[in-house]
Amino acid sequence: MIGDGLAAEIFVLSGSVTVSDTMVGLHGYIYLHEPQVVHSASGAVLLVFLDPRAAQDDPAIIIDTIHQPWDRSGLEGEIAHLNYARKNLRFSPDGDRRTYLLGGMPHGHPQDGSRLERHPHAEEMFLIAGDMPCSLGVMTAGAYFYRPPDIWHGLDCTVAGFLIIMRTPGSNATISQWTEDAQPVLIDPPYQPELPPGHVSFNASSRRPMVDY
Repeated sequence: MIGDGLAAEIFVLSGSVTVSDTMVGLHGYIYLHEPQVVHSASGAVLLVFLDPRAAQDDPAIIIDTIHQPWDRSGLEGEIAHLNYARKNLRFSPDGDRRTYLLGGMPHGHPQDGSRLERHPHAEEMFLIAGDMPCSLGVMTAGAYFYRPPDIWHGLDCTVAGFLIIMRTPGSNATISQWTEDAQPVLIDPPYQPELPPGHVSFNASSRRPMVDY
């Protein structure tokens, strides 16, 4: 049973699950606003986000994202070097949250540096595949972050390309402010993650995900 007292967003990282007699396979996305039995005959690895239960008029969602077309509308030119596109998965009816996939091509590196950015809303990310060097080090598959509002960040690039799932708690759209000056962008920046108190950082020379499991 998933979603008992909470709304649940589920992304299938491997295997498949069944929800309400519907089979959901690799990279399937599920949104549940009320408790549902989710089971798998052969096993699955799921990424699950839980939130206070949504209003009853917030519909359940199941998306086969592999066959969902990419959307390149409304993309920000400041990170055009990532050669990226988006697949919107969910907009909350009350306007306080969006969930989407972001995919980028390999060798996404700016020739003249990049500016830092910040947002008046939080951001949450899980890196499904690929890599994304940034101002805190090199994120690889399995990396996760939650970033509170108004934190300067950026200098993003990629060598192998990337597929990530993003959430924007507090907003149905990404709102960005940029610094005036650009900075060099490194493909192998030093590893300096920001972790909660009590978490032990990985070895500084490691390229493992920027998260302590």
